[in-house]
Amino acid sequence: MMRHMHADAKQLHNLSLEGILSSEITIANVDRQAFTPNEFYILFIIIGSLKAEVNDVMYYLCSNDIIIIPPGFCCQLSEPDIQLHIYSCRYTEEFSIRQMVQRPLIASFNLHISNSVLLLNLLPEQLSAVKSAYRSLHDKLNKASTPHRYQVAELSYNLLIYEIADVHANCAGYNPHGYNEKLVLQFLKVLRQNFRKQHSVQFYADSLYVSAGHLTKVIKQVCRKTVKQLIEESLISEAKILLSNRELSIMDITDELEFSTISFFSSFFKKHTDITPTTFRREATSTKLEAS
Repeated sequence: MMRHMHADAKQLHNLSLEGILSSEITIANVDRQAFTPNEFYILFIIIGSLKAEVNDVMYYLCSNDIIIIPPGFCCQLSEPDIQLHIYSCRYTEEFSIRQMVQRPLIASFNLHISNSVLLLNLLPEQLSAVKSAYRSLHDKLNKASTPHRYQVAELSYNLLIYEIADVHANCAGYNPHGYNEKLVLQFLKVLRQNFRKQHSVQFYADSLYVSAGHLTKVIKQVCRKTVKQLIEESLISEAKILLSNRELSIMDITDELEFSTISFFSSFFKKHTDITPTTFRREATSTKLEAS
């Protein structure tokens, strides 16, 4: 959002960490410029008001409003109050999917897979909880590099998302998941339990008693990812965690993730990250040493 705002906009903070970005912004004037974010955008209006036109629909935002904009939606901001103060958080789809796969509870599912704009107005007690969660995330991202900085930031992010999800769940008109969403939730549960050992789309389709084609169609429609992509992203995320443990050899990791050979695992890892497992491990070790 920053690059689309008027030159008078003052950026107070702009902090990012591997898929999460947090900002606090005050704006005197905003030109009517369109932008299309590649990530999920959460705008939390603390003070003041403004208009946001998203895919030709106008939203009037004021204090205590939260608007969540999915990736790929065309946005225009206009008519900001001179005292406008915004908390902003954005996160990539890859990061969002990783959270859904790794977490045993997925109460925030609707926020992660939404294909429509979500507008919420917070009550005073909700405002306090969400604001506190946001400040926690922002502060964690602002900390100097530490060995567990990313993990702590992830936990803070999930706290914020769950607080917002609670607000959403209590809204009038909130609808439970339909068939497609329930199937995706079931798939994510099976994926979380089996992705280290089971890499084929057919395994997951059989586990859910649907055809591979139907499962892929539903997952693509809801998550904007194929089943194969989600399996591969889960494997890469887990491989990075295992590679950060120096006590495990590359062979140990190859076996843990059920790859037939070290060569096959290395090729798979490099295809998705552009570096070899050995290089990733070396760079991860270097980062930890610098942090300490």
